[in-house]
Amino acid sequence: MVNENVNSLLGKLDDFIDRFTKINSDHYRGLHSANAAEMALEEYTEFILDVNHRQTWDEFIDLEMSEIKDRIANIRRESAHCVWTMEKYRAMTLISENDMHADYFKNIESCIEEELGKFVVDKDSRILLIGVGAFPMTPLLIAKKTGAKVVGIDIDEEAVEYAKKVINILGKGLDTEVNSQGYAELTFTKEATHIIIASTIPEKVDILQDLYTLTNEDVVVSMRYGNGFKSLFNYPLTDTLKGTWNKVENIYFDNNVFDVAMLKK
Repeated sequence: MVNENVNSLLGKLDDFIDRFTKINSDHYRGLHSANAAEMALEEYTEFILDVNHRQTWDEFIDLEMSEIKDRIANIRRESAHCVWTMEKYRAMTLISENDMHADYFKNIESCIEEELGKFVVDKDSRILLIGVGAFPMTPLLIAKKTGAKVVGIDIDEEAVEYAKKVINILGKGLDTEVNSQGYAELTFTKEATHIIIASTIPEKVDILQDLYTLTNEDVVVSMRYGNGFKSLFNYPLTDTLKGTWNKVENIYFDNNVFDVAMLKK
């Protein structure tokens, strides 16, 4: 039974890798596949949140095996790219048809509410989101609920252009902006009272190390991450931050695909 469960789990994982790879390849070739991306992400969300899958992974998967390491690297990369692609499709749909919603995004949005509750955020707060993506849900929600100034940045210039259009539609009157400027060159980084780092960014530790000298002493960092089985849909948070950032709280979500670590200097 153990071998059957392991083989079934790895088989499903391989299927998702193949699906995400094809969706991403089609997108880069100009072949839009919004329905396929939406369905794949919704099904993968269910897969990651399945308690039986998580138990099999935690108990029986040898993370030191090279084939397992390869699978982990592939699924993280391809699922992250599919999220970015889906955000662009969602932005396209909103811009052209004023329509939206996929269950994957509902899952993420429900998490934002609780994450926001852990911040002390008001109209005088200044929020920086690193990895804002094409559909800036978090900046819009924070700005709407608190009146705070929110700046989102992303290295994907196409995503930034979509995000600007989404803000023009959904964020009228809100103090929200997005751009492709790097956090090291952004004056706002030093001013930020709170920083949120997206879960699909692989260079989490490098960014945190950079931010230590670029930010003020009272800044609070919200790091979205996934460890264990959730790391198959996110990049994990390692323990290499000792001596710099202090983890002041962990927020665990049974029904969300990422968890949140709250960090201070």
